[in-house]
Amino acid sequence: APGSGTPSGSVTLQDGGVDIAGCIALSLTGASATCTNTYAAFGSHAITAIYSGDVTFSSSTSAVLTQTVSKAPTSVLVTSSDNPSVAGDGVTYTATVMAGGGAGPAFIATRAVTPRTAAPVPTGTVTFFDGATNLGTMTLDSTGAASLQPQLPALGSHHISATYSGDTNYIGSSSGVLGLTQVVEAVIPVPAAGLRSADVTSLLRGTAALLLVGNCLIALAWRRRRTRAE
Repeated sequence: APGSGTPSGSVTLQDGGVDIAGCIALSLTGASATCTNTYAAFGSHAITAIYSGDVTFSSSTSAVLTQTVSKAPTSVLVTSSDNPSVAGDGVTYTATVMAGGGAGPAFIATRAVTPRTAAPVPTGTVTFFDGATNLGTMTLDSTGAASLQPQLPALGSHHISATYSGDTNYIGSSSGVLGLTQVVEAVIPVPAAGLRSADVTSLLRGTAALLLVGNCLIALAWRRRRTRAE
């Protein structure tokens, strides 16, 4: 009877009316065909399947399947070159943007999904903050990292965080709890070159002793002068 049996022939998949590479003239197996496709960027794709037809079945085109490719989540890690630091010293903060879970941008295949082998490196900018104070904005390098060396004049603890702008493949994010606490300490006098701490202590004690002797001699001279005057 007409229309009975299993369709044979081939199927071609298209994205927005354009043949998808590697998904052209796929031979049917049990009236179905499978094709895997990877999308490097986010967005919507109008997928259709075109059947070639065979001696029994006529050709046809499927309804449009809207395939949505989402941006991938990210996280930001902030590190310090010197923590704790001393007041006046330059400290370099580095923010590294990582794809959430390390999988890179999300992607969907037209009929099957395969693991991504090389995720694009995040691009865009990161803005560094000391609490709510904007320390500056830097552009990510080829590794997805950016560094900034601000001056933190106030002693004590500083909560340093970084906010990522996002790009065409990745969602923006903030370091949040992954931020760091930078401790700025006061400058501690350092003994002169060649002097040990014990030497400095002895020197200070000796100076104090000389001052005491000097004060005693001055007092004695003053008493003698007073006695003669009387």
